[in-house]
Amino acid sequence: MDRTDGLISKLLSSLKEYLGLQKEYAMLELTEKLTRLLTALILGAILFVLAIIAVIFLSLTLVAFLSWLTGSAIISYAIVTGLYVLLGVIIYSMRMKWLATPLTNFFINLLLK
Repeated sequence: MDRTDGLISKLLSSLKEYLGLQKEYAMLELTEKLTRLLTALILGAILFVLAIIAVIFLSLTLVAFLSWLTGSAIISYAIVTGLYVLLGVIIYSMRMKWLATPLTNFFINLLLK
């Protein structure tokens, strides 16, 4: 009887230690996945800001070139604005295919890896 009590107490002690280690492992996994996610979001934000700056300078360059061709800055700005409106309509109409689905797949792969 004493031997059985000793084995049960050892088993419970081992089980408690195992559960503690599993909890610690789960926390480490969660920390790693959150770190990957945060890194991807920060990198995306930095690249987005740099892309916006590049687009602004490219737009000004296009306006200067069109103004040289057309002879009017107003017409050049109108053409560039029209191009941005057209681009916005195209992106809005294709948002699920080009943005939502790839981003969802990226985050799923990132978190399930």
